[in-house]
Amino acid sequence: MNEHHLDELRKIAASTPQVFFRPMAFFVARCGVLTLVFDGFSSAILELKRGVEKLIPNLEPEHEGSTWPKVTLGMLRDHETLSARDIVRLRDIADDWNDTLRNEGEIIALQHLSAVEYGCRSLEKRYQTIELPLKVDELAEKPPQYHAEFVQSIVSQFSREKMDRYAAELEKRGHRETHYRSPARGWSLVADIARDRLPLANAVIDEVERLVPGKYCRIDPDSRHITIRSLDVMRTKRGRAEIDAAPVSGSSKADQLAE
Repeated sequence: MNEHHLDELRKIAASTPQVFFRPMAFFVARCGVLTLVFDGFSSAILELKRGVEKLIPNLEPEHEGSTWPKVTLGMLRDHETLSARDIVRLRDIADDWNDTLRNEGEIIALQHLSAVEYGCRSLEKRYQTIELPLKVDELAEKPPQYHAEFVQSIVSQFSREKMDRYAAELEKRGHRETHYRSPARGWSLVADIARDRLPLANAVIDEVERLVPGKYCRIDPDSRHITIRSLDVMRTKRGRAEIDAAPVSGSSKADQLAE
């Protein structure tokens, strides 16, 4: 990531209508990761993602987790696993809360995206957060039908009808606390969510801690975000592919890591 790329990202963002995210469901992703899923990306954001891929040469392939909009709320502690009873309890929480999330959940309206140079994958540690204002005098439409159906297909995996098959994904190793919080440096394009937003998400996490006690870590509410696209660039060094995450200097807003 360099200053030229950041300037181009600012131009792309400035031509993109402001973002609306509508809560859809509490969803337990692979490896037991707790998420709140939104109903989809607007056509404008999907076009922005394609524009980013054209803008930055050798951008690494998009990660599966950013193809659908979600906020990660928590992850299993290292060495913890989910029992069959835990999975049933998490499914019960989804049954209890999903109608409320859809009908009463706060619609998130954002006037900017952020290019983040992160110090760990949860974005709880950051080197820089650079705001990219959106075109706020224009409203984004709802997600196109094909993308809304794609998001629904993801969420539907965590249904009672499909639980026998999906349980194996929940029980997989990996993506525990160390994965999210150990040092890792790179760049990501995100929609940051202020800590006072999504109050129902806090209630859901409280319910998880009550029914599945001691197994989960919460993501710091100050670090909640929806990942739009990884901005990491692949480069070849000594025959290996590596991530180029060189710092950017300049007048952009920066949050320096506290040592």
